[in-house]
Amino acid sequence: MIVAAAALSAAGWLAYRGYAAGKPARAEIYAGGRLARVLDLTDEGALEFALPGAPSVVIRKEGHGVWFESSDCPDQVCVRTGVISLPGSFAACLPNGVMIRVAEESGGGIDSIAR
Repeated sequence: MIVAAAALSAAGWLAYRGYAAGKPARAEIYAGGRLARVLDLTDEGALEFALPGAPSVVIRKEGHGVWFESSDCPDQVCVRTGVISLPGSFAACLPNGVMIRVAEESGGGIDSIAR
């Protein structure tokens, strides 16, 4: 019974990854609460850069993923988050006020509502 439930869960997870992987995505980089840069995750090129507002944070994009390569923050949670590539995933460096959010390239619905 437990093995069947685990197999079903794994199949569902793989199906979702296949569905999400087929959607073109972009990475939105926020610094200080403002959108600072948008990266296209559909190309295979590599890119490494630091933000003007947070020069101590290095973000790397390679293939279809993006991640915090390095940061001067004390706990390094952002760096340990690793590569993100699926729409809806995110990583943040709270001490430096930088966040990476992966979003679908073309909207088709409401992503979030704030009041």
